[in-house]
Amino acid sequence: MSSVTFGWINSANDTDWYRLQVEAGRTYTIALSSYTMSGNAAGTSLPDPYLRIYDSSGLLIGENDDSLTSLDSRYSYTATSSGYIYVSAGSADGRPGSYSLLAVSAATPTDNIPDTTSTTSVLTVGGSVSSQIDYASDTDWHRISLNGGQGYVFTLNAASSGGLGDPFIEIRDASGKIVASNDDGPNGLNSEVRFTPTTAGVYYVTARAFSDETGRYTLTAQQIGPQDPVDTIDWGTKLNTSEVRIYFATGGQTFGEYSADRAWTSDEIRSVMNVTAAISAVANIRFTVVTERSQATMVMVLDSGLDDDVVGMMTTPPSSPAIGVFSPSVASWTPDSLNIGGIAYSTILHEIGHGLGLAHPHDTGGSSEVMEGVLSEFGSYGSSGLNQGVYTIMSYNDGWPSGPAGQFVSYGYGGQAGPMALDIAALQAKYGAVAANTGNTVYSLPVLDITGTAYYRAIWDTGGVDTISASSALDPAVIDLRPATLLNAPGGGGFVSYVGKVNGGLTIAAGVWIENAIGGFGADILIGNELNNVLKGNAQSDTYTGGLGSDTFVLQTGSRDFITDFVVNVDKIGLDRGDFGTLTGTTLADSGITFQLGSAATVAGRTLFYDTSNRTLYWDADGSGAGAAVAIAQLGRASMTTVSSPATLSIGSIRPISYGSEWSTAGSADLNGDGLQDVIWRNGKSLYEAWTIDGFQAFDSMAPADMTGRAIAGLGDFNGDGKDDILFRDTATGAMEIRTLNGSTLTSLASPGTRSTDWAVAAVADFNEDGNADILWRNTATGQLSGWMMRNGAFTGDFTPGDNKGSDWNVVGAGDFNGDGDADILWRNTTTGQVEAWLMSGGVKTGSFVPGAYSTAWNVAGIADFNNDGVSDVLWRNPTTGQVDGWLLKNGAWAGSFSPGFYDTTWQVAGLGDYDGDGNADVLWRNATTGQTDAWRLRSGNWTGSYDPARALSDWKPALSGDFNGDGSIDVLWDYKFSNAYTGWLMSDGRNAGAFNLAVSGASSVVAVGDFNSDGVDDIVWRTDAGGYVASFIKDGVPNQGSMTIIAPGSEWTLFGAADFNADGGDDFLWRNSQTGVTQAILMKNGVQTGAYTLGSYNLEWGVQGIGDLNGDGTADIFWRNPQTGQVDLWLLKNGAWAGSYSPGFYNTDWQFAGIGDFNGDGTDDILWRQQFTGQMDIWTIRDGNWAGSFDPGSMAAGWTVATVGDFNHDGVDDVMWLNAATGEVKEWIINPPNSPPSAGDFIIV
Repeated sequence: MSSVTFGWINSANDTDWYRLQVEAGRTYTIALSSYTMSGNAAGTSLPDPYLRIYDSSGLLIGENDDSLTSLDSRYSYTATSSGYIYVSAGSADGRPGSYSLLAVSAATPTDNIPDTTSTTSVLTVGGSVSSQIDYASDTDWHRISLNGGQGYVFTLNAASSGGLGDPFIEIRDASGKIVASNDDGPNGLNSEVRFTPTTAGVYYVTARAFSDETGRYTLTAQQIGPQDPVDTIDWGTKLNTSEVRIYFATGGQTFGEYSADRAWTSDEIRSVMNVTAAISAVANIRFTVVTERSQATMVMVLDSGLDDDVVGMMTTPPSSPAIGVFSPSVASWTPDSLNIGGIAYSTILHEIGHGLGLAHPHDTGGSSEVMEGVLSEFGSYGSSGLNQGVYTIMSYNDGWPSGPAGQFVSYGYGGQAGPMALDIAALQAKYGAVAANTGNTVYSLPVLDITGTAYYRAIWDTGGVDTISASSALDPAVIDLRPATLLNAPGGGGFVSYVGKVNGGLTIAAGVWIENAIGGFGADILIGNELNNVLKGNAQSDTYTGGLGSDTFVLQTGSRDFITDFVVNVDKIGLDRGDFGTLTGTTLADSGITFQLGSAATVAGRTLFYDTSNRTLYWDADGSGAGAAVAIAQLGRASMTTVSSPATLSIGSIRPISYGSEWSTAGSADLNGDGLQDVIWRNGKSLYEAWTIDGFQAFDSMAPADMTGRAIAGLGDFNGDGKDDILFRDTATGAMEIRTLNGSTLTSLASPGTRSTDWAVAAVADFNEDGNADILWRNTATGQLSGWMMRNGAFTGDFTPGDNKGSDWNVVGAGDFNGDGDADILWRNTTTGQVEAWLMSGGVKTGSFVPGAYSTAWNVAGIADFNNDGVSDVLWRNPTTGQVDGWLLKNGAWAGSFSPGFYDTTWQVAGLGDYDGDGNADVLWRNATTGQTDAWRLRSGNWTGSYDPARALSDWKPALSGDFNGDGSIDVLWDYKFSNAYTGWLMSDGRNAGAFNLAVSGASSVVAVGDFNSDGVDDIVWRTDAGGYVASFIKDGVPNQGSMTIIAPGSEWTLFGAADFNADGGDDFLWRNSQTGVTQAILMKNGVQTGAYTLGSYNLEWGVQGIGDLNGDGTADIFWRNPQTGQVDLWLLKNGAWAGSYSPGFYNTDWQFAGIGDFNGDGTDDILWRQQFTGQMDIWTIRDGNWAGSFDPGSMAAGWTVATVGDFNHDGVDDVMWLNAATGEVKEWIINPPNSPPSAGDFIIV
């Protein structure tokens, strides 16, 4: 079917509209062509037709100017519904003329290859597939299996006959998400894309047309080596000379299509020459100014005729002379902007890079490759984050937009000062290297956002003993001495040293070695390299990681530093001669200092002593005299990997004889006050039991308790007795009840109140530092947060943690993320994976920080202190691959990551907590199919062993974890999926040492665990079907020792969890408003609400991943993540209020949050991550809310999931418990024990 009409355009703005009736599913090809006919105004045909297509409401569907072969216009459209569309004929250049308009339609051909993951077309590596795009919107998906870490190149070429005009190729992951794409490769309009998957598995290669057209194609896949990121910025050409003569054009001079508006001012010329000086400092290129254009190698022109959004452009070799054109009329061309690091300066630097033969990493200019993972010019940083100005001047993403400061907002600072690490490598390969900075050089970090000082710079240094210094910085600094690796991996473009959120910093070029680092007045992070580094943090509590080499860590008396990897007889601890008094020698003996092992000085005089129980070094100026000793350092482990083990040790399964598959885990808490986590089991919807765990051995500790109609809403110490209680909620009425374990009986402690069922318990934690767990609510419809302060199991008042972050944000937990004793709130964005923590004080948000981000393929598995630093960490898990990963947090920031291992996805995290009493959170696992249980014993995020406390059949699942017996080890509450029956495991020394049962009347669920009555034992919060919440108190591992009803702030509030947000020793409640994103903490003490505070708000697209003490201040903080970007944010809380916000980093979204815990024993919680495809684990160590390093604790086989994180062996370091969902087996990773203590010979005077 076809139709043709004719018409003419009379003026520049004239358009003719036609109505076209279309049929759903039919494809229409519409052609607007120049046509000569009599009677038109100009007597000529339309020179350049322009075609637009509109829907029935007048909204633009598509448009076309020039077809592939002429200035005529052509557009293909497949109707999505039957009815009318509109076709508009117009002029592209404003000239009039006559035209013809043709519409041709045909039934949509059968699609030979589907465009979904159900496709049956298979592409093999080394092979090819030929097919065709059948209709305008057709996309063909081809399935392919790829190996992780292996590089591949895919080509999509048009067939020689009847081929696609402009092919477009995409690579998609197993879920169908685009991970790489390309339009035009190095061979014209044909497409070519490189891709290196991080994990093995199924992917999809999709073929389509760039615009609506049809045609045949051939798709190929080849295995190649890993991408060299330098190749992505290499145009493939260079100047034929190293002597570059620059001519600055004067007004009126013309160079091809460009005409100079005016001459360059002296300040503008100075800016250009500053750029060239920066290039000459790293590569064998010399620049001089000439006054005759005929002598020029490079011409600089000021022409305002560039497009509005273009600051500059430059031709590439072999064009001679190279023509650089810049627009002086754009808003960013200002005196400040022309200073070093300004946007205009950075643009000049970028364009001269083109003139020397460099290319963009986001396209295929010359022979360059598109950087893997880069999907667009702006905002797409690549699979390793290298498409940023801090790594290459050729990126459009100036500065370090993924860094703590984000995208800079001023024209005058935040850009690049010279070639960065990738550029230096590329330019030196073309023109040769030069000697530079051969003396002893001190490189100072910028400390303020000031024009001319705040910029990013790559260090090129060829000699001397050099130092990076932040000595004048008031904010925390990160100094990383590692040079760029030039690999397609994080660090390939260098490791950034920076201060706070200043828009500037330093990287180190490949092959350059900087020896020393000096911190400032903040809590700094200093990271060494392979040399024998001297690291000096100066004031505040600093974190040192020496790396390889014999390093010296310089200490002072005014603060306690943390050394993550001190190795006796290899590294040295230096005492600052000017800070420790009059020290005349170079050794302790020379200076009259005695060194001892022990908890106190036992001799008179100046004494250093090391307490092996907490790995802390003390200075006592008068020894055994009246003066007090001060802690000056805490030592981590020499090895940041898990203990070698052929297999994790099983800690058992639940009820192998007396209970069958009808039992599941309901939570983990310390039910008997022994400091070890116990486990709660649930049978169906009503019957509960608890196991106390001692040394990873489980013992029945509670008679079955019938709680029909109720479900566990949370666990926490609601009466301040040092034992966790259980918060139940009536599923019909919403009434809350707190029960505590009294001997072997679960008895009622209090009934704090009722809340409607549109409110969910988001967290149970101590939000006001009163030793009593409080309840955080969130409205499931609006996202609103609200909190109940609790004391002795009774509601004492409301608190509003903060504003609504939006429906795309979820509270993923609560914990003390800054160590102030108050529980903080951790959010996560469900779309981006971004994580943000709200710091709380007394239930009020006092600040926030972003510890990073994680792929939305990863979930927060829990929050706990994995390194015994008193700060909550975050445990992540990928539910698809079973990979477990962790973030260590400290002082409200990401301090590192760890990967304790991998568990098959049939295994699920049953609980997190200290099951063995070593002070480190461990992880309890359960196999969903078999009921088998296993516990990972973790220490500083490292797996140190696994134990099976008992065997849990697959119908059981972990509910929550807490210390249900007050022994300091985290216990586990299990939930039976067929009834309201729960069983608790009481953990001791990494083993299930006992059990208790809970039975909740009414259809309800456990929503939170915390110590809501300030008795030192965690209690359990239940949510009823009616939306109410009840806290059930536990005593000595015996449930039902009282209860309280918890009142939610309102119907739009959801309880996200509980933690101690005000450092009073009791857990508080964290609420979030589902509509506004506001978070609120209800502070609890002795089971009574003592206050309510609004912590702040976060966009609903962010989600709370976990809660923990991320800065070691005794207060729980909140760990947020954006699920789309992987960005992580931490909110540090203090006294129930927000006290600060940090962004410790971000993680590829293939990595998922697996848990929070103190995995390195520094008193600050860290973050546990897991790679969703490989099962690989990673731990971010957190210090003062900032990333302080990461380590790989291992991996766990597919089918295993992180059940929980906690200190299962009471060694001060959190462990990881794994669950095999298929078998029910639970295992533990026990993280490495402390390193050997130092001796007197490990100290020097500096």
